[in-house]
Amino acid sequence: MYSKEKYKLGIIIFVLVSISACSTQEDKFMNRNFHAMTTYYNVLYHGNIEMELGVEEVKRSHSDHFFDILPIERMAEVPPERNDTVPLLESFAKAEAKAAKGVRKHSMFLGGREYNFQIDETYLLLGQARYYDQRFIPAKDAFSYIKNHYPNSEILVRSEIWLQKTNFRMGFPELALKNLHQILAENNELEPEDLAEIQATLASIYLALVDEEDEEAEALNQQYYASAIDALAMAVEHVSEYEEKTRWQFIRSQLFNKLGEKDSAYANFQKVIEFKRRPKTKGEYWFNRKYWVHSLTEQFKIKDYQPEQDSIVKETFEEWALDWENRHHLDHFYFEYAQHYSKVDSIDLAIQYYNKSLREPGDNQYRISRNYLNLANIYFDKASYKTAGAYYDSTLTNLDDSTREFRLIQKKRNNLEDVIKFEDIAEETDSIIQLVNMTDQERLSFFDKHTQKLKEEAEELFAQQNKQDRLAAQQPPDIPGFGGTSAVGKKGEQTFYFYDENQLKSGLGKFKRKWGAIEFADNWRFDPKKKGKSKSEDDEEEEEDDFFNSPEFDPQSYISQIPEDKVVIDSIKGQRNYAYFQLGVIYKEKFKELALAEKRFLRLVDFEGVEEKLLLPAKYNLYLIYKLIPDQEKMDLWKANIIKDHPDSRYAEILLNPRSMRDGENSPNTIYSRLYKEFKNQNIEYVIDECNYWIDELIGTATVPKFKILKAMAVGRLYGHQEYLKELDEVAIDHSQTKEGKKAKEMHTEAKKAFKNQKFIAEEQEDKFNLVFRFPKEDYNKAYLREVYATIKAGLKELEYGHLKVSVDVYDKDVMFILVRDLTSKLGAQGLGDILLENGFTNQDWEYFSVEKTNYTKIQIYKSLNSYLENQ
Repeated sequence: MYSKEKYKLGIIIFVLVSISACSTQEDKFMNRNFHAMTTYYNVLYHGNIEMELGVEEVKRSHSDHFFDILPIERMAEVPPERNDTVPLLESFAKAEAKAAKGVRKHSMFLGGREYNFQIDETYLLLGQARYYDQRFIPAKDAFSYIKNHYPNSEILVRSEIWLQKTNFRMGFPELALKNLHQILAENNELEPEDLAEIQATLASIYLALVDEEDEEAEALNQQYYASAIDALAMAVEHVSEYEEKTRWQFIRSQLFNKLGEKDSAYANFQKVIEFKRRPKTKGEYWFNRKYWVHSLTEQFKIKDYQPEQDSIVKETFEEWALDWENRHHLDHFYFEYAQHYSKVDSIDLAIQYYNKSLREPGDNQYRISRNYLNLANIYFDKASYKTAGAYYDSTLTNLDDSTREFRLIQKKRNNLEDVIKFEDIAEETDSIIQLVNMTDQERLSFFDKHTQKLKEEAEELFAQQNKQDRLAAQQPPDIPGFGGTSAVGKKGEQTFYFYDENQLKSGLGKFKRKWGAIEFADNWRFDPKKKGKSKSEDDEEEEEDDFFNSPEFDPQSYISQIPEDKVVIDSIKGQRNYAYFQLGVIYKEKFKELALAEKRFLRLVDFEGVEEKLLLPAKYNLYLIYKLIPDQEKMDLWKANIIKDHPDSRYAEILLNPRSMRDGENSPNTIYSRLYKEFKNQNIEYVIDECNYWIDELIGTATVPKFKILKAMAVGRLYGHQEYLKELDEVAIDHSQTKEGKKAKEMHTEAKKAFKNQKFIAEEQEDKFNLVFRFPKEDYNKAYLREVYATIKAGLKELEYGHLKVSVDVYDKDVMFILVRDLTSKLGAQGLGDILLENGFTNQDWEYFSVEKTNYTKIQIYKSLNSYLENQ
């Protein structure tokens, strides 16, 4: 009895002590240690496990294509339209929840001081979970909290490192770089883990600061690469995780390669290869194998084998392919094999190994796209345009459609559509004109050979068909085990009769022998209606003779279709000439394939009776091609030809007086200035039409990109943001090496950034408004709008609103606006519209509305007038 009472008392005391220890509002020994222990063994333990699982998942799911320098730190892929409330990975969400719960339940922040010495670790976990979930602003808050509230924390330096990593991810690389160097300078004894983190982050920052597109920054870029190499060397030395050590060593090797230091690159790739047998676990070994495989092939490329060393190349790749441990990387080895043969001009072997690479299983989408792209380029160079087009399509399906490379290839594919069309027209019309120019005897001989070939193919088909019928009729009984088809299919299952080809043929043969050729009808067994008698050999021969007497095998049936009417023949020649001209232009302007362009233009100028509107630009383009190649002799030849045979043409004037391109009433610059004024005066459709005309008229000259940019601006004004971007992108791609092409690229980037948000802003607090009158073009012509403009302007002056500006704006091809600008409120703008109406300066049939200035800009950019009015 006594012992039971003692036991109960002990339980009660324990419960009371436990309850008192749960309080976070009292600074007592039990409280501090209870909450610290719970934080450590519950929150941090389980939270860090989730963090490790999340980071491991990111690493394993990250796809490295190895064609560029690998990212030093891998992050989860963010969806284009991300909802911040949905975590990228469940593990990060669980780690964040654990950390938040730990702070909420176990923090003992009393009198400006934290008494739970594990809470700083909890904030670090909270920040890291948010960092990997790529919500950098709340992550920065967590790291800053440690810095501001735990000045004596043991992890103060670590939290500062993660704070700078977050600054870098938020787009402040210079600030992060400065602060990380300061941490290194102020702390002589850093933990290896922290030192590795700092150096790896420094290397990431250096690589992010590289600007490959700025030609003037080449020396600075080289310096950044060198600094990244040094930082990675320190990171590799101090990092404990083997996979990171291998990866960073591989990236270091890539950077040496980038700098052109081949010997250093080769030696560092060798270090990666020597890592291969050192991992602690089998799983980690397979995870690291990819770096070993790519190091081998990178060393192979550095050696730069020549055609005469083919035996060494074959031996090397055969050794790699036969290695059982490389079975998951054969797609990569075959790709590199194909790259080598492509480099040494063994094109057939390159095609063979690109296809072998595609047939091997692999999840590297970028390499798959390289296989398809290289095959597409090979077939394009071979002039197999339809095949090339199919491979370009496959390339696009394996590329991210948001990249510039995707747009470049898509543009080439779209241009290829025109190439295929015009090549088909050129081939077909060439053939017809060739037949037109033949004598009767030549035509007969040509089609006699053609029909004879068709007969031989048909006879072979007949013989094959008759052989199959005889085999079907003579098929032996289907007895399992006696030469027939087994009655047991795969896995012991019986094969259904109509799924077995041999049984089906046997049955058809038996049926025909017994019943003959009968019609498919009701009661066929009792009243069979014959299609005809069963065929004897004589019947078959007679049928075959009838077949070969058809028009398909008669040369005269083809000869009779050759056109003889001069009008028709001239029309066919016109189609051919236009096709050759378009092909020359496409190859020169779109694909920069000067040899192909030269070939098409030379064919065109050799034809008889070519219209001058095609002949003269073709000659001028030949002059420009030889100027680009360069070939001074041929350039002078075509210059003299144009001046002699077309002395009064614009092209002759340009060649005789290059300043005419800049000076004079009809110079391209003067025409451009005139069209730009028309653009400012809102004659948008006229500007688009004129730009299209002058782009065709001045094709091959340096002023074409300038007219294309003006056209892009006009198209954007009339059709909106997306069409504007599309036109600019086309100029940037087609004229990438020109000043205008680079300007178009800048305009495209700026427009994409400036007008990313289509949502209208709230207008309550704004102070710049427009009063907009809307006029459908079908009801109001330009002359009427000029009168309206004058009337409104006069009315504003009479009503003492003369300080307000009035303008005419195009909305789209169907609607025009007249604007009264610079009003200070929405109600004031609407009220002014009512006042103008009451005083007879506007008509009650005219629709008008008030809109904030920024929203008006968005209406014009996105052509979203209806959307705006619906929400008012």
